[in-house]
Amino acid sequence: ELTSLLKEIDYYLHLLETYKSEVSKNYLLSSRETVSMLIDKGEATSIEAKEHLGDANDPGNKFMEMFYYQQVLRNFWLGYGERCRHFAQKGFARIPQGKYFFHIIKFYYGLSLLEMLKK
Repeated sequence: ELTSLLKEIDYYLHLLETYKSEVSKNYLLSSRETVSMLIDKGEATSIEAKEHLGDANDPGNKFMEMFYYQQVLRNFWLGYGERCRHFAQKGFARIPQGKYFFHIIKFYYGLSLLEMLKK
């Protein structure tokens, strides 16, 4: 259930705040934003803290892989097929083949294309 998952994420965010783990906190904030968007599009469940993307043009910025992965998930499940495909294509250009996020993005890209063909 998404609401219980949101509570778990909030608990771990509190722990990460206590132990000052900024890298892990960024990944968890991105996941939290996705869960919040899926529950109510972030209207009542959103928080002020947002993930820090860093330099999007830096090829060593590994957080961008997570960002594209989360964007593909959000947009697919919210019914925004074109945006899902847009972020999937950006992810393909950024994430090396064979990585976990690459395969998940490829899967949702394919599902999005199937949905487009049905219309």
